[in-house]
Amino acid sequence: MMKRAILFFALAGSALVHAENFNAAQVHSELTADQARQVLIVVLKHEKIDIKKDGMDIDGPFKVDSGIPSQRGFWEFGVTFDSPKYGATQVLGRYAVSRLTGDVWETNLCRRYRFPKLGKIQAAIRLKTGKSIADEKDARRGLGCTEE
Repeated sequence: MMKRAILFFALAGSALVHAENFNAAQVHSELTADQARQVLIVVLKHEKIDIKKDGMDIDGPFKVDSGIPSQRGFWEFGVTFDSPKYGATQVLGRYAVSRLTGDVWETNLCRRYRFPKLGKIQAAIRLKTGKSIADEKDARRGLGCTEE
């Protein structure tokens, strides 16, 4: 049991350094909007969305009022692509990033993202915030996505 705990903290500690420019060591009680955007960028890169491409934009975070996220417990962003060829904006998705755990959802599809690099980042965030996926169950209901 002791070896498992040491291994967990060693793995979480490695994610504290950097994973795609995200530094969990700077997380305090919850993710800031900028930190949530960095977590979202990790997901977008994993999904092969080139955020540096001309016309690509991450809108948000969406807010109800100054500084208040639109969904309790989550920072929400829209990802769009302005096509110079067609003169139209393509909406690529609407994403929610948990302020407590770094859990990421595409809210139009209720798709929760899970892959090893993101899991390491989320483990480091949860270590810093002291929260688990179960702690945000009510907040997930606000998204309309309740998968455990």
